[in-house]
Amino acid sequence: MASFNRTAPTKKSRAVRRPWPSFAPLAAARLQSGLTGDMYLSRLRTILAFGGRPLWFEALDDFTDFFVTVACPHCDAPVTIAIGDYGCYSSIRDWNLGDVHQVPLRPGIPGELTGTGRMLHETAVRDGQQRLAWGLKHLFGQAECPGCGSVFGIADEYAAANAPAPWDFARGHTKDTL
Repeated sequence: MASFNRTAPTKKSRAVRRPWPSFAPLAAARLQSGLTGDMYLSRLRTILAFGGRPLWFEALDDFTDFFVTVACPHCDAPVTIAIGDYGCYSSIRDWNLGDVHQVPLRPGIPGELTGTGRMLHETAVRDGQQRLAWGLKHLFGQAECPGCGSVFGIADEYAAANAPAPWDFARGHTKDTL
């Protein structure tokens, strides 16, 4: 029967097991202006994935026809967020009537964006990706719930609903949140 060495990980073994942070700068160096929308978006998603931001990797879109549903943090109504050629609005989606009671989104102000939103917007502007920068201002902006009228951060509610569950490596599954 094979025996396993259970010594503490060394600095070198940790570096071998977690190479992703070292890939982020390499991916960023390959991002440049002049790329087509799809190629640029693909490389920007790679930066997010290697940078440990899988939530935003999946949410990043070209914003021609972007729809996502989030729960209103005040009344828990399912609010549809639309960003694209059909408009930028929040609504309550009805199976038969479509998006009813559309309320215009409140895009974020570029100088006031923080964290991932700021990094993504500044990168898109730097590289001449105007459509992407425009969509990011809306994604990291605010919406009004058509049901109760409360205003909330779109990205905050998206992250709350879609963030990956914390993994408990000792137990081998996601942690119970109850």
